[in-house]
Amino acid sequence: MKVSTTKLQDEHTLPLEKQTRLALSDWFDTFVENKGISLEQCFEVQGQWGFNIMHYQNVIDSIKLAPVNEMRAIAKQLIILDFKDQDIKGYLRHLAQAIAI
Repeated sequence: MKVSTTKLQDEHTLPLEKQTRLALSDWFDTFVENKGISLEQCFEVQGQWGFNIMHYQNVIDSIKLAPVNEMRAIAKQLIILDFKDQDIKGYLRHLAQAIAI
């Protein structure tokens, strides 16, 4: 596979926060893929106005929109949970409560 050197050069000229955001976004995608989590899978979460039906994709997309420091904290927590063989989906459902309406 040939990698465009122009794209690589463009990524290295981005501000550090943008580079970090892109790297963390890629990390989240890789993490959920490696854990075998289907992004299309639905679940229910209680919101302020009742139950919401969400996909794991909604949660991952929302994480990617969060400030970089929050993305780092979520990544760190996922690593800890994974190391302890804890429920990753349960943590993602917990995070979904923040975006439920």
